[in-house]
Amino acid sequence: MQTDEFLEEFICDANELIDIAEKLLLQIEGDCDKFVEVQQQIFNSLHSLKGSLGMFGYSEAVKEAALSASENRPIHI
Repeated sequence: MQTDEFLEEFICDANELIDIAEKLLLQIEGDCDKFVEVQQQIFNSLHSLKGSLGMFGYSEAVKEAALSASENRPIHI
């Protein structure tokens, strides 16, 4: 596979992971009990996205995501 094909696959995968996280977040809107059920799924989706970003050299995005999570603040890229 060439670099462009890897990047295209990454973008496709990233969109899928974001869609999964979004759907899970919408499920828990206004339902704190539901959050407990899906929090690991949300974490897994976003953690996979972070790993993919790092693999493709988006180190600033990965660093910002890690800092944001540790400081409990929104991500600004």
